[in-house]
Amino acid sequence: MKYLKKKISDIDYKFKNTAVTIGKFDGIHKGHKLLIDKVAKSQKESVMFTFLFEDSKQIYTSEEKRKIVEKLGIDIMIECPFDDCIKKMTYKDFVKEILHDLLDCRLLVVGKDFRFGYNREGTIKHLEEYKKIYNFELVVVDKLSGVSSTIIKDYLANADIKKVNGLLTRNVSIEGVIEHGNAIGRTIGIPTINIIPCKDKLLAKNGVYSSIITIDDKTYNGITNIGYKPTIQGEKKLGVETNIFDFNQDVYGKYAKVELTSFIRGEVKFDSIEALVKQMNEDILLVKKGG
Repeated sequence: MKYLKKKISDIDYKFKNTAVTIGKFDGIHKGHKLLIDKVAKSQKESVMFTFLFEDSKQIYTSEEKRKIVEKLGIDIMIECPFDDCIKKMTYKDFVKEILHDLLDCRLLVVGKDFRFGYNREGTIKHLEEYKKIYNFELVVVDKLSGVSSTIIKDYLANADIKKVNGLLTRNVSIEGVIEHGNAIGRTIGIPTINIIPCKDKLLAKNGVYSSIITIDDKTYNGITNIGYKPTIQGEKKLGVETNIFDFNQDVYGKYAKVELTSFIRGEVKFDSIEALVKQMNEDILLVKKGG
């Protein structure tokens, strides 16, 4: 898949006879997949056109989203900064300059609630008018009931991971390079791997989760803590710390994917390290038993 993370004015790729879907695509949930599948299965060059919003927490980072979209069969993914050029572009100019002149769109697939252009003034009705002028087919897909990025974000905030995973196309996850921590886990007999999430990554509620970890294409079961480790003196950085069951390998510097599968408990400040260790061992036992 070709991946373009550029302003409209900087895109120099020559598009021809494309099938296009447009949207925020935050999370790539099951509703998004309906749109993506239609363009990916067309006989045209498939394009997913999405926007980058500054200071906005995303369910999936750009890198995570790229990997998901590639597996769904898209030929070209475009992430365009939502800058003044895009913000102030009228719906008429959006259709002409982006869909027609830039993308050579011949098939456009959008959701029923799709709005575009300055102040979101463009509607499906406008697209119905312009498809005749610019010679593209328009497919409007009904919205899936109970599926939206807003709903998923609410579930994440409340640690309802099973509902989140039921709406996404795969388990919600945190990915990144395994970094050195303070090694406290190893000294208390519960070694962990540490990932510092990207600043634009939307994480689930702070707490403890059962998890599936992938390193070097191999998967393992484990337990993951998201939070600030309040029991540990001096710890203030938000992190993702995972104990991989029955695992004792040096994986510093390797890339890991940590998928969350269920919520165990919220983040707690314990009176002592001993109390923390006792609870962690109880958490591990619970997860191993399928809790």
